[in-house]
Amino acid sequence: MRKMVVCLLTLLGVISGTQPSLAHSSLAVAAPSVSQVVYVSPTSVKLTFDEDLLAIGSANQIEVRSPSGALVSKKITYVRGAKVTVFLNKLKQLGAYKISYRIVSADGHIVSSFYYFYLKKK
Repeated sequence: MRKMVVCLLTLLGVISGTQPSLAHSSLAVAAPSVSQVVYVSPTSVKLTFDEDLLAIGSANQIEVRSPSGALVSKKITYVRGAKVTVFLNKLKQLGAYKISYRIVSADGHIVSSFYYFYLKKK
């Protein structure tokens, strides 16, 4: 019965010219931000998405790696609504730090991506 209802609603959407929403969470704000140059070691990475996330065990993760590939983020990623945070060890290397994240959208879809920020000396 449920399949028939979904099929009918989809058919009505096609006939009426509307499309069902297929959007997933996307990154709205990041600190440090994408490609940002920082001169002081940040103590955390905070990512805010455009919708609340599903907080399911350790399904939402942020991982930060140094220019040499060493893990510099703590093991626990904190989730609150649309925000995820991970704390960092003291960053000692200058260069590009890779922030990888994997989150679960409110619609249950998994979204993963990465970006870099740069630690430089003044």
